[in-house]
This record gives sequence, C-alpha cells and structure tokens, in this order.
Amino acid sequence: MNKKYLMIISISILTFCLGFMLSKKFDDAKSSKVADLKISHTCLSCQNLKVQAVFQKGDTIAYQQIVDSIINDIHSSNSNYFCYSLVMANKYDYAPANYDVYYSLIECFKQNNTEMDDRTKRMVQNYLERGAEKGDIRARRSAEQFFDLRYKAAELSADEHFSK
Repeated sequence: MNKKYLMIISISILTFCLGFMLSKKFDDAKSSKVADLKISHTCLSCQNLKVQAVFQKGDTIAYQQIVDSIINDIHSSNSNYFCYSLVMANKYDYAPANYDVYYSLIECFKQNNTEMDDRTKRMVQNYLERGAEKGDIRARRSAEQFFDLRYKAAELSADEHFSK
C-alpha cells in the first residue's frame, strides 16, 4: 500500500511540474507575441511620424530612413518609395529625390516586364537631368551612362545612314 501511495504522489507531483512548465512556456510565448505587437505598433507609429515629417516638413533624414527601409524590405517593391521621392523632389527641391524618382520608375517597369511609354520616358529623363544638375552623384553617373549610350547609338545610326 505504501508503494501505491508513493507512486500516486510521485505521478501527481510530476504531472503538476510538467503542467507548470508548459504553462510557463505558454505565458512566455504569449508575452513575447504581445511584446512583438507593441514593437510593431511602435514601429508603425514611428513610420507614420516619418511620413508626416516628409510630407509636411520635407525632413530629409526621415525621407532617407523611409527609402532605406523600403529598399531593405525583401517583401517590398523599390517602386513603393516613388510618392515620397516625388514629393521631396517637387515640393522641397531635394536633389537626391530626383534620382529616386527616376530609379523607382525604371524599377517599376522592369519588375513588371513592361515597356515604358514615351511620355514616362521623358519624365524619367527630366528627373535624371534635374538630379544631375543639382549635383546628385548617382544622377550624374546614370545621366552620363544614359546620354553617352544614347549619343553613341545616334552616331552609329547616322554612320550607317551615310555609309549606304
């Protein structure tokens, strides 16, 4: 009888300990999810403040943080920062945003395997030229490549035309 009594007590204690450990893990996982939600909500609040800073004040630091976060987000398309770039380029005359308008549109058409229409090409070219004129190094490099290739192609076609 002592052995049965001791066995029942041991199983009860073991069951109690196992239940306690499992509930502790469940509470930890639950509190971790709550913490993640709080962090996510905080990040969204920060992001909203950054968006407001860009649209209302032309905050270049907030703008760059938004663009960087979109570029670094593997689930996001680079064209998602187009509207921020457009506002910063047009409303606040921020030189790097001109290149970002150019690049985001180029990427959008590439990702969708779509040919760009002439009007959009002119717009893209305009933003690239504006960025280069305002001294943005990325825009200057791209403009040099863009225009050198275009002029070389024009020279080749002219040479072909005259050689016939």
